Amino acid sequence: MDKAPASAPAKADKKNEKLTGWLGTYAALTALGAMWTIINLFRNNFDVLGDCGGKASSLLKKFCADVTPPIIAEIVVGFILAALAVVAVMLVYKRKKIAIPYVIVFEAVVLVWNIIDFAIANAVLGPWAAKTGMNVTGRLVASLVIAVIQAGIWIPFFIFSKKAKQELNQ
Repeated sequence: MDKAPASAPAKADKKNEKLTGWLGTYAALTALGAMWTIINLFRNNFDVLGDCGGKASSLLKKFCADVTPPIIAEIVVGFILAALAVVAVMLVYKRKKIAIPYVIVFEAVVLVWNIIDFAIANAVLGPWAAKTGMNVTGRLVASLVIAVIQAGIWIPFFIFSKKAKQELNQ
């Protein structure tokens, strides 16, 4: 009878412990990724939209007409993905049972979005990049490679890791 009350507080204490190992790494990198996403939204997309707001050259008007809808979509999806990343971090940090399927789906969605973003941005910005000398492809490829590596690491980890299942399925 004495052992039952002692195990309940130990379980509660486990939920309040800091994350370590791969789970801690996932939480830290995902939080940093969410912040980086928000920073890049402001640094890249809002600057382009700001430039489109005031200039009157016909070439710039055509460029702005072509790129504004995809940029707005990227901004909206970027904020949504950043919010979903925060939810993923919180679920892992609080060791919720739903964290494993949530993270797997979240990482798959991030990968799919990066593939879609690459295709759309390349199609829309490709012709303009050739005319203006912009180096858009390098940034798009880097983002896509990061998403592939990220999904390639975290999806299998959360599917197969016994430690993750022990920590998150309490």
